Amino acid sequence: MLKKVQLTNVHTGRKSITVVDTATDDKALVGSGKTPVETAEVSDIKGLDESIQRLTAKNKNLDDRVALFNGLAKCFDRNIPIIKSFHLQTNRVKSPKFRGLIADVADDLAQGEKISDAMGKKKDVFTPDIVALIRAGEESGRLPEVFRRIGNSQKKTSRIL
Repeated sequence: MLKKVQLTNVHTGRKSITVVDTATDDKALVGSGKTPVETAEVSDIKGLDESIQRLTAKNKNLDDRVALFNGLAKCFDRNIPIIKSFHLQTNRVKSPKFRGLIADVADDLAQGEKISDAMGKKKDVFTPDIVALIRAGEESGRLPEVFRRIGNSQKKTSRIL
């Protein structure tokens, strides 16, 4: 389900609108990149509006995947906590699908799941070979390097396509 999140900065009054593809309002707030100095209003996009939004949205799966994996690698290199690292990536990706995906994965991580298991639930985005690489990175302690390599591989693939 698509959610429209309107964020308002309490200091400047600046407003921004973000669309997130997720099931709950709480996950929509995470996917929108809400900060503590912002207030938020969440509303559902339903019916014809949702259909139009989905049909007209550009499919940037590879670009968003590159941004996600490279951003996570940078965060892990800097020893930023895992859940916070995922929250920071919401501003790097453009599509509502990926914003919702990040919120879903961050929620699973908050419940104690491993990164590979949380990402493995999103089979339409993360292929089994990517999940296997992430699992190997978790077990070997080289997750930042694995994320960087996946990001670079996705970037090369996007150039070919």
